Amino acid sequence: MNLTKKACSVLALVGVVAGLTACDTGSASSSPAQQAKLFSGAFIGSGLSTTVSVGSFSAAASLSQGARAGHTATLLDTGNVLVVAGVDANGGFHPENELYDPQADTWTPLSTLAASQNQGRLMDATGAFATGRQFHQAVKTSTGVIMICGGLGFERVVNNQPVIEALGTTYTFDPQTNNFTLTPAPMLTPRYWHMAEALSNGTILACAGWDVFGQGPKIALQSAEIFDAGLGTWSAAAGGAQSLTAGHTWGNMNIFGQNVIVVNGARFDNAAPPQMQQPIGMQVYGVSPAAVMIGSPNSTGRYSAGGEVYNVTNGAFGAGPTSTRNVGQAGVILGGAARLASGGDIYYAGGENGTQGRFQNIATTELLEVSTGQFKAGPEIGSSVPGQGGAPPTPIPTTHTEVGEIGVSGDVLIVGGAILNAQGQPQETPFCEIYDRLNNVMKGNLNMAEGRIDHRVVPIRGTNNILVIGGRDAAMNAPKDTCEIYRR
Repeated sequence: MNLTKKACSVLALVGVVAGLTACDTGSASSSPAQQAKLFSGAFIGSGLSTTVSVGSFSAAASLSQGARAGHTATLLDTGNVLVVAGVDANGGFHPENELYDPQADTWTPLSTLAASQNQGRLMDATGAFATGRQFHQAVKTSTGVIMICGGLGFERVVNNQPVIEALGTTYTFDPQTNNFTLTPAPMLTPRYWHMAEALSNGTILACAGWDVFGQGPKIALQSAEIFDAGLGTWSAAAGGAQSLTAGHTWGNMNIFGQNVIVVNGARFDNAAPPQMQQPIGMQVYGVSPAAVMIGSPNSTGRYSAGGEVYNVTNGAFGAGPTSTRNVGQAGVILGGAARLASGGDIYYAGGENGTQGRFQNIATTELLEVSTGQFKAGPEIGSSVPGQGGAPPTPIPTTHTEVGEIGVSGDVLIVGGAILNAQGQPQETPFCEIYDRLNNVMKGNLNMAEGRIDHRVVPIRGTNNILVIGGRDAAMNAPKDTCEIYRR
């Protein structure tokens, strides 16, 4: 969730002597096809039909603090990667955060880099202990400072036991000092599994999510609020509790031109029962399918197929693109999404929808063009894999997948996620595939060393590399400390 890159970038080419310099000016003067041709040129040899290697994965340094899932990973202006919070292999909350140096391939605990040990942690208001959280958000501000908000975790203790609940606290992280600072003003509404994104006016928008953990009934939030990093305060977006017209929890929020678009998600009615001290389960991150009800009698909606655009000028949400989506009206949750630096288009891949069941995996991909405001159908996940005996490729429905642009090429790496095995049970997959923006096809399927779900991917600045961080298996009971790096 990074701000639009205004500076020019020199692509690091593979097997090409001369560099290609391109600049993302935010202009829509060239067509999407022209933009794709320009940025894909770095990877094209003699003619459009010949491409260079699709790349490969290799091991990166393991996380310094052990296994981690439910964390955030953010690319800093320094080129390093900040990883915040999450849970460990035992289901406990991480008190430590860490920093990855891609040049040295090393992870370092922030408590050893900050001015003091506690300044490298997310401490409670009294400074007595490090709080714990997962399913929070981390967003880079216009100054390069990182804002961390919300999450599911604890920041108070009763009878020597942490109280697991939705959190509303906000912290800022300064990459120059490696210090975290608790902002005095919390969010207006505690929330987790929410979305947040930086706006072009320097503020940050947060919306949706859940505000209660434990016994229902509860309904996913349709409110939104704005963080002013200069003042350290939150204010309600227009519409208050009904800022959004649809349910978008487990959806996607991305920069869309000068505004922000929220697409996908669902309006859920109930979360986990109170006896669950820690979120566990298989399908939907930390909440088991049996504990989630979608479309019960007190609900006004299930999945969301349409999008809503937050207009920075008038401070309100309005209707999103009206073109017919490839996912249909059933909508989708838990799909991957990435805004492409090469032109600003947004690529969506996989997820789950309600066409045939409550959690039906899909292989669908789509591209939302910023210049036209239209959704364009993309190739299905798995379509680069030849079918047996000359048969057409068999789609690979995948949920919880992560996606990231390879450099500024317009090509997108689709990374891991969960598929269904022969017994119909979710299983983590190491399968990865590349979306070729120029030709609108999948190419170069390849595998990671490990299957992953609830992992994070971060494209490394100035390279064609993508870092894959942690995650766990589809049974949600085995977080990983391993990392891998894709290179092309």
